[in-house]
Amino acid sequence: MLVSLRRVAALAVTLAMSLGLALAIGLGVAHAGWFGTCQDGTCELVALVYVMPSLGVAFYILALAVFSILVIRKQNKKRLQ
Repeated sequence: MLVSLRRVAALAVTLAMSLGLALAIGLGVAHAGWFGTCQDGTCELVALVYVMPSLGVAFYILALAVFSILVIRKQNKKRLQ
């Protein structure tokens, strides 16, 4: 039960960190002027609505893939010993 709770917590933290990183990147790109002028706040809205979800999910999938590759390698090393 404790292992399951740790896994759920790890997945939740990974998702939160991925979305936070994507939001930071999106807002940074928006304030750099890549989405047009930010006079009325539309560039921040574009970063929030379009960039953050897609980039956040991409980071999350990438993190899960990296974690699964590391676990598989660790299991293979234990089998070979």
